[in-house]
Amino acid sequence: MKTRFAILFISVIVLYACQTNKDKLQGKWIEADNFVDPYRLTFSDFSVKMESNIFNGEKLYHIRKDTLYISGFDSIYKSLIVFDNEHLKLIDIEGDIIIEIYERDSFKDLVDYFNHKKKLSVNLPQLRSDFKATDYSYHNTLFADWQNNKLLIFFNGKAHTLSDTSYLLIDKKEWATRTLLYFDKEVRVGVLNRIKNELQRAQLNAVGFAATDDSGNRTIIGTLLPPLYSIGGRSLPPPLNLINRKADNIMVCVKPDSLTINGNNSDWGNCKDAVKRLIKSNHKSIIRVELDETLSYETYLNCIVELQNAYIELRNEYAMVTYEVDNYLELESEQIKEVRSQYPMRIHELIKEE
Repeated sequence: MKTRFAILFISVIVLYACQTNKDKLQGKWIEADNFVDPYRLTFSDFSVKMESNIFNGEKLYHIRKDTLYISGFDSIYKSLIVFDNEHLKLIDIEGDIIIEIYERDSFKDLVDYFNHKKKLSVNLPQLRSDFKATDYSYHNTLFADWQNNKLLIFFNGKAHTLSDTSYLLIDKKEWATRTLLYFDKEVRVGVLNRIKNELQRAQLNAVGFAATDDSGNRTIIGTLLPPLYSIGGRSLPPPLNLINRKADNIMVCVKPDSLTINGNNSDWGNCKDAVKRLIKSNHKSIIRVELDETLSYETYLNCIVELQNAYIELRNEYAMVTYEVDNYLELESEQIKEVRSQYPMRIHELIKEE
């Protein structure tokens, strides 16, 4: 009788421990201190949702004592779980090594999480016009905030200054070339230009500008920064003489209190249509954009979006006439190239020296 009671008592203890761990696990978790692409886990009674930029799925899980079992494609993944305050540690069973650390997730998105951890207030710019987000994976992040007349920069979560370019001197094996920029909307164009110049020096030319749409959802404007010195080891030619090529230029000048296109006053309501008419009249035109350095990052992005949308609409209009498709990106790859060749996107941001 005593033996049966002991077995029953031990079973109750094990069941209680298992239930306690399972209760602790319930809810949302975010990978701690990952400011590039953190995994986010949501545990329900029997399944866990896993989300990141490169993976989105749901798997069954089971807890036995302090071991977490998750179903894989062809095997069961298991790891020890340790709760430390509001942190969840997943530990390799064989090597006794911490695999991942998570913390309770109550954050809207990566920017909200970053602001919480770094005590900042990055507020992404909002776009005035619709824009189709760029569908790329980004492997670096660059956060920039302007606080108390001071620029704060974080590359992949590590703090730096513009005078300290060590964040660019990374072994190329450790990063891919695409960098996503999370800049506060009040950062000035002059500061933005200096940061872009540092990225160009490091040959991190493929960048995405993070913004929000009118519904508050995140969107990304992808672009390529022009190389500074060479392409593939070949030196670049000197800048084009703008005076001699005036006929091929569409000059867009943006200042805090004015917007002009080829010297004529305009406004954001008709900027895109005015640019479209000029591009139609000369497909070889290059849009030269002069942006006052005191303008905000939000104004900068909205300007770039208007100009890019002008090209996108012209391409879609051409695709409708030629192929009876209203979105040229739905065409075959060779047809997409042909459409783009008709309206190549040529936007050149002028700097002080030019």
